[in-house]
Amino acid sequence: MSDIAEYLTINENSVFDRLGESATYTPAGGAAVAITVLPSQPDLLQTLGETRISSTSTEFVIRTAEVATPAVGDTIIHGGITYTIKDVRREGARRRAWVVETRP
Repeated sequence: MSDIAEYLTINENSVFDRLGESATYTPAGGAAVAITVLPSQPDLLQTLGETRISSTSTEFVIRTAEVATPAVGDTIIHGGITYTIKDVRREGARRRAWVVETRP
């Protein structure tokens, strides 16, 4: 591993270690796994004609080292609430994290 790659890995892990929260990931039809997530609730703005609708979504950032391939329909339990994944995208310059959009 290069010095730069090692530095980036240490910093990514540091963010998860300091800001991450415990959760449980369960793939559809698979076994549950304890993971660390970075939760967020961004506002979603939608326009319907002249009307603007604001709603909140729950997203989680997950390290690819913990979940290789999250999929739509998999679940995450966080804070006693079960969330179902409805969208998945890769995040970061080095693609070491997933951002999953969920619904309760």
